[in-house]
Amino acid sequence: MAAVKVSIAMQKQILELHSKGIKSRQIAKILKVGRNTIRRVIKRGELTAPGAIEPDWSKSIDWEKVRLEVSRGVQLNVLAREHAGQTISYVQFWRQFRKTYPELPTVTMRLTHVPGEKCFFDYSEGIDIICRETGEVKSTSFMCGVMAMSSYAYGEVTFTQKREDLTRSMESAFRYFGGVTPYVTVDNQKGCS
Repeated sequence: MAAVKVSIAMQKQILELHSKGIKSRQIAKILKVGRNTIRRVIKRGELTAPGAIEPDWSKSIDWEKVRLEVSRGVQLNVLAREHAGQTISYVQFWRQFRKTYPELPTVTMRLTHVPGEKCFFDYSEGIDIICRETGEVKSTSFMCGVMAMSSYAYGEVTFTQKREDLTRSMESAFRYFGGVTPYVTVDNQKGCS
């Protein structure tokens, strides 16, 4: 018989009840889950509990760097692909990260904005454009302008991030927004001279 998949939230409940000394049979009744599933989750939970042996793949990962990137807002699934590649699943990476940093603080900052006062501009990687005749590949950048309070956004693709392209894109954005804001914030872009 195939193993039943249990959500992360359900696994946490099972392990919490088990840590309080409640037997598998009682946990199964409380959560309406089969006893074999309960035993499987408990066994796996004990393997990933604090003090358990660290898996070999985990030793090659700089967990402090991962924690720092998470605190800066990078999503854990992106970091799992970057640091572990295809060697393990995202769930294994997530579990090991949570075991290493069980109480990671969530830092948030609330910014208040006056309507129509600020506009933010930033670039990200664009798409590659291929010339049909020559096969030449040209990389692009994606410029995005966002009104601070409303999150009203405008975006366009440019071939460079130079001052001329930035200025042209900002003009297009303000035309799209229907006006110019008193304050403009431009994030660092490549090649602006």
